[in-house]
Amino acid sequence: MGIKLGNLENELASYGYSLRFFPSTYIKSTRGGFIAGGTGGIGSIEYGTLWDEGNVIELSILTMEEKPHRLTVKGEELKKYIHNYGVSGIIVEAVIALAPLRKWSNQLICFEKLEDALTFSEEIATNAALTKRLVSVSEAPLATSFKAFSSYISESTTTVLLLIQEGNEAEIADIAHGYNGTYIKKFDAEMLEKKARITDFSWNHVTLWWMKKDPSATYLQGRFNRESYLEQVKVLKEKYPSEIWIHFEWIKVQGQVVPSSQPIIQFRSEDRLNEIITEFREVGIKVSNPHTYLLEEGGKDDWIQDICLAKKENDPYHLLNPGKLKAGLKQEV
Repeated sequence: MGIKLGNLENELASYGYSLRFFPSTYIKSTRGGFIAGGTGGIGSIEYGTLWDEGNVIELSILTMEEKPHRLTVKGEELKKYIHNYGVSGIIVEAVIALAPLRKWSNQLICFEKLEDALTFSEEIATNAALTKRLVSVSEAPLATSFKAFSSYISESTTTVLLLIQEGNEAEIADIAHGYNGTYIKKFDAEMLEKKARITDFSWNHVTLWWMKKDPSATYLQGRFNRESYLEQVKVLKEKYPSEIWIHFEWIKVQGQVVPSSQPIIQFRSEDRLNEIITEFREVGIKVSNPHTYLLEEGGKDDWIQDICLAKKENDPYHLLNPGKLKAGLKQEV
C-alpha cells in the first residue's frame, strides 16, 4: 500500500486505465495514505469521494491485537477504515475501482468578477454532457502565485481551471463568453510545452502556492450549499473583505454536485480564526477544521462511532496512532 499514486497512475495508463480521483499531491502521496487520510480530489467531480459506493471496493486490514488478524472488509464495513488515520487498523491491501484512460484538455478561463466565475463553474460542473476531471475556482489575487501561467494573471483576475475531455474546447469557450470570461485558447498547448501539470494549481496546491507568497496565511475546508452558495459567499465577503479568499473545487457527493472549498484565510489570531469558523457554520457551511490533530474535531467523518468501535475491537492496547481520537485519550493515558 506504499505505492505512490503518481507511479500508479502512470502504470495504469499502459493498460488503458487511470485512477478515478487523486489529491493534487498525488506525485508523492501513497495509495494507503490517501485512503486512510484523504477525501477526494482531481476526478471527484465525476466519481465522488472515498466514501461513495463503488470507489473503494475492498480493504485488507491488519489488527493490532495480541495475536494480529487479517480482516477482509467490504460494503458498509469500509466506513470503519476510510479516513481513519490508521487508528482502527492497518490497511495492507486495497481493491479500488478504476476509470478508463481519457485524453484531457487543460483549460484556463479568466474573470474580473468572482460571481461570474462561480456561476460559470457551476454550469460546467453540472453539465452531464461534459466529461471532466477538474472544475477549480481561485478568487483574485490567489492565482498571482501560479507562476507557470502568470502572464495571463493580474491582481484582479479570478481563474477557473478545467480538465475537460478533448473535443469540447469550442463549447467551453462559448459558455465562458456568456459569463464575461476570457478563454485562453493557447493554454493547453503552453502547459504541454512546459510539461506543467494543471493539477498543481488546484486543491491543496492552491493553499501551498499562496502560503509561499504569504506565510502568514492559513486555510479552512468547507462544504458550501449548492442552492445558496452565492449568498453564503456574499455574506462572508461582506463581513471579512480582506480576510477570506474563495477557492472552490466542485465535486460529487452521493451523486449530487456540490461546491467543496478550501478558502484562504488571512490569519490574525486564533480567536479571530475561530470566529470565522463560527460564521461559516452559522451561514450553513459545513466546516472541516484542519487545525486540529483530533479526528473527531476535524469535521470530515460522519462515522466516528464506527471507527471507535473498530478500534476497540482491533486495537485493545491503543497502540495505533495514540492520541488521535479524543474518545481514546483516557484509555491511552
